[in-house]
Amino acid sequence: MVIGPKSSLTILKEELNRRFEKNSRYSVRAFARDLGIESSTLSRILNGKRKFSTELARIAAEKLYSSSREQDYFVALVESESARRPKARQAAKKKVDELGSVETRQLQKEVDSGLSEWYHPAILDYSALEDADMCPEEVSRRLGISKTIAKQAISELVQHGLLTEIDGRVVKSADHVVATLSLPPEKRRRIHLKMIDKARDCLEDQEEGRRVIRSMTMSLNDEDLGRLRILIEDFFGEAKKAVSHDRASNKLYQLNIQLFDLLN
Repeated sequence: MVIGPKSSLTILKEELNRRFEKNSRYSVRAFARDLGIESSTLSRILNGKRKFSTELARIAAEKLYSSSREQDYFVALVESESARRPKARQAAKKKVDELGSVETRQLQKEVDSGLSEWYHPAILDYSALEDADMCPEEVSRRLGISKTIAKQAISELVQHGLLTEIDGRVVKSADHVVATLSLPPEKRRRIHLKMIDKARDCLEDQEEGRRVIRSMTMSLNDEDLGRLRILIEDFFGEAKKAVSHDRASNKLYQLNIQLFDLLN
């Protein structure tokens, strides 16, 4: 997704057309399934007979984009177009301008599904650490992957322009790079499973001072679930802001949140 002056409907139709081009058998029904929206509802939205609600926009944005900034942009764009109160539309338009501004100093790069493994973003962020040694042997040791995989992944990140070589050192191609992985659901699922496995391993291998793992069981209704989804999305945005600074980083962490139905 390129952040710019497009309507939410245009963005949606362009994404649908992109999927049509990749798979001629792809359908609006399949698009609705992938977005987590009823097909009849999506058809009415695409035909201009219905507007996105904020809740539907958040659900769709989560399925479409891995970047919290792009998710927030899409939701704000929908609110700027469909909020009933003028003040709400005005506030949303301001957020759209802020998120779409080049003054954010973020370089958005949309990466194709070839970079679909958990270690691609991990290597990219590892390269930003003050003590990062980007030779394949060290990347292999630090991330627990094979030397062959480390070498190939570094090469792929360089080819996509996310990493670059400067004076013999491999570094990020810009001070602030956001890699947006546009991945199909199955590949996202595979990455989530790998991260859950790593969280399980850290329970055995890491002392409590290096990790935070909490859980709670709740009874709730559909409205509660909607509010929790929004709260989680907001939390990820706030967490990103909390660690966005000009000081050098020396640690690489993974933040996961699982919210799922315990009933069969």
